[in-house]
Amino acid sequence: MLTIADDKTLDPHDRRIRVDTRKWLLSKVLPKIYGDKLTVAGDPRAPLHHVVEMVDLAALSDAELDALEAFAEVRLSAIAQENPDKASNDQR
Repeated sequence: MLTIADDKTLDPHDRRIRVDTRKWLLSKVLPKIYGDKLTVAGDPRAPLHHVVEMVDLAALSDAELDALEAFAEVRLSAIAQENPDKASNDQR
């Protein structure tokens, strides 16, 4: 890439495209080394907060309770299919 970037016989736009193409290819072939880095962080003055709130089940409507029950059944079924040994131990 340095050879291409330093080649004064090539048009500057041609050099940029050639170098960018090689950088893109490296980011796809070796993403852990050359890929884009993703950092999830908050602003130091306004940090991210993970909030867990208790839900008052008495305040939920019948439709919301039905939806919550259906979700729980589907989720437990998926967990049981992923790990049948753990599911059988949990039911004991």
